[in-house]
Amino acid sequence: MVAASRFYPGGGDQNYYQKNPLRYKYYKTSCGRVRRLEEVWGKQ
Repeated sequence: MVAASRFYPGGGDQNYYQKNPLRYKYYKTSCGRVRRLEEVWGKQ
């Protein structure tokens, strides 16, 4: 067993999709996420 190391809180990128909706939309479509979700779940 290894002792826990020091904890560092995450960066300020939480709720990125709300703070940067246009950039998030571009990222979401260009990375293939939308296409894959539609393959798995169908268009909704």
